[in-house]
Amino acid sequence: MYGLVRLSIVGLVLAVSTARGRAGGTSIELEVDATDLSRNIVRVQMHMDVHEGMVGDGGELDLYYPVWVPGNHGPSGPVGNVVDIRITDCDGAALLWDRDPTQVERITVYVPDGCDGIDMQMGYIASQPRMLSQSSDTYGRATFGGLNWNTVVWYPGGMSHQEIMVRGTMRVPNDWKVATSLETTDRGSGGFLFERTTLAEYIDSPVVMGRYLQTTQLETAGQVPHWFHTVADEARYAELPGWLAAKFSKMVMESVVVFGDFPRKGYHFLYLFGEDLRFGLEHGESTFMGSERDRLKDAEAIEGLIGGGDGLLVVPHEYVHVWCGKLRAPEGMVRDDFHTAARTDMLWVYEGLTSYYDEVLAVRSGLSTFDEFAQNMLDAIEKYERMEGRLWRSVEDTARHAQHLRDRGKYWLDRRRAQDYYGEGALFWLEADAIIRRGTDGARSLDDFCRLFFDVNAKPVGSQDTYSRGEIVDVLGAVYPGEDWDGLIRSRIERPRESLDMGYLVEKVGYRVEIAGEMTKLQKHRAKDEEGADHQRTLGIALDKEGVVTKLVPDSLADDAGLGYGMRLIGVNGWVYSAERIGEAVEESSERGRVELMVSFADRIEMWQIPYDGGARFPRLVHAAGEMDVLGAIASPRTGN
Repeated sequence: MYGLVRLSIVGLVLAVSTARGRAGGTSIELEVDATDLSRNIVRVQMHMDVHEGMVGDGGELDLYYPVWVPGNHGPSGPVGNVVDIRITDCDGAALLWDRDPTQVERITVYVPDGCDGIDMQMGYIASQPRMLSQSSDTYGRATFGGLNWNTVVWYPGGMSHQEIMVRGTMRVPNDWKVATSLETTDRGSGGFLFERTTLAEYIDSPVVMGRYLQTTQLETAGQVPHWFHTVADEARYAELPGWLAAKFSKMVMESVVVFGDFPRKGYHFLYLFGEDLRFGLEHGESTFMGSERDRLKDAEAIEGLIGGGDGLLVVPHEYVHVWCGKLRAPEGMVRDDFHTAARTDMLWVYEGLTSYYDEVLAVRSGLSTFDEFAQNMLDAIEKYERMEGRLWRSVEDTARHAQHLRDRGKYWLDRRRAQDYYGEGALFWLEADAIIRRGTDGARSLDDFCRLFFDVNAKPVGSQDTYSRGEIVDVLGAVYPGEDWDGLIRSRIERPRESLDMGYLVEKVGYRVEIAGEMTKLQKHRAKDEEGADHQRTLGIALDKEGVVTKLVPDSLADDAGLGYGMRLIGVNGWVYSAERIGEAVEESSERGRVELMVSFADRIEMWQIPYDGGARFPRLVHAAGEMDVLGAIASPRTGN
């Protein structure tokens, strides 16, 4: 019997349709039994007090499951994992309920006259997220887990999520601890009580828990307190190294220089380390992240590089969202419930500006090196220079299509495009930064835009100040009036591109691209980590560790020759295929004038000749003599060493 998630809602339910009117605020008490989370089941019970005006004439009471979870940019609520729903009235008699056939996250409960409360019991199956819900789902492992409140609650329509007050309790195994941004009281024996606050804040305040939960307070030099909480199946995998904690502390200080003083009462980094955990989601006073079990160990093991860099970019990315997303957000994205669709047109700001600054803050705080920073920029430019989908689809269109493009698909990504409001959006902001720095001879930068743009008063957690496209243009113009910002946004973001060339951006940051026949130390390190082989720059293909074609550049030599996704290379230049062999074949092509491939597809084996004689080609960025080193200036710390 499910008994341990009690939800008491004083005036909890209001009918959705406008015909039913609007009830006043309501109150919820929610208990969650997570003692069986290691077996991927959570048990929930909710009590809802019903008052006059909350139900329709026929006793209909409409309840919603959260589907538009903030930060996922699409209908992500995993309602399919909800099981064993049972609803009773104030006398314990079973009530009928019905699901909307066109809106499956809405159910209607039929409440008898005179009933002043109902009880709802349910179960939730953890650890089977949808593509969109990975970062807002609930997870269970043998000795740890993470819970998002949106997976275990239903709420009434017709009132703002700021009007619904919630008080929650949770039970976990006796030897587990919990961490969350909510104020928490340890009741002992695995029981925890969480503060009474709004439904909006509960949805915005995930919980991590585990036997080996470790907490490190960062040194933030007068800023509000920041804590880093880590859980894993063994204590050694949850240990945050001191050198890395110091870099995260510096990241915090570099951030407030750019965006302004931290706008909340405190911040909690919530990090789960385990198999099949790869996500990150921003929240007002915390962030919910997951990585493979060895991530912290691997960070320290990279010889000659700092380690944390690329593998931990999720940390500065979600942290920037404290300002860019949770303090301020595009006006079309802010809703006062969790079932009304949002407009995602301006994700090139919400995610693009954030993606730019996660790299900037990483290099300024020492989480990555300048070589990593420059190589990441070059890799992004190369990626978009071969993405033919840019000729028909704008960055803005990828933002509007966000809920479908997160599922990347297997074939022809360069033609279809993906969530490019992240990466190409970031390149727009890099260009904006370069324009401001060049136009003011280094006196101003995009940092000045951010400081001005995010200088607003914080609203309650779960609500944001909003902005429009026009305000973006106005503030950019206030920082540097010498650019047609409206026109630049229109050409770079809102229209398909007329050309794939992005050499202008390399020039604006004061660099040029040099082609070499050998890899840099960083390129060698990254190639060693890859399980396949990437020859998109030369032949136009990338392959997995089995030699199967996983990427094919449109109009490349491989494309022209007829190679396709799913085909497998089994031989190269007369030798059995391996990543090393095809690398050697590309290097020798300057003498042979071709690369010979033996390809299997379905039941056929064919010989292919790729007419290529360019040898190995490894681009690198080189500072252009006499040019302003914009990229170096961007990467320079603002708070000293």
